[in-house]
Amino acid sequence: MTEDESRAAVRLAERQRDEALRTLASVREEVTRALEDHRANELHLAEKIRGAELQLAQALDTIAHMERSVFWRARQWVMRLRGRQSSNGDL
Repeated sequence: MTEDESRAAVRLAERQRDEALRTLASVREEVTRALEDHRANELHLAEKIRGAELQLAQALDTIAHMERSVFWRARQWVMRLRGRQSSNGDL
């Protein structure tokens, strides 16, 4: 191999290295953006879950209070009474 061929081979290797480094930097940037997007989405979903859990807790609390009310107990008594009447055919 002549000196010119050796220099050409070195320049080619340097260009290939530089291209590989640019590709690597580009991929790193893309992966970083994807991870940031994923993290933002994860935080958004976690916030929605917390909101849903809060609504569920409030609904369960409302149900618990409602079931302890006089109205609810009277309604259950009426429903049982109607159930007995309908099983006897006395609607």
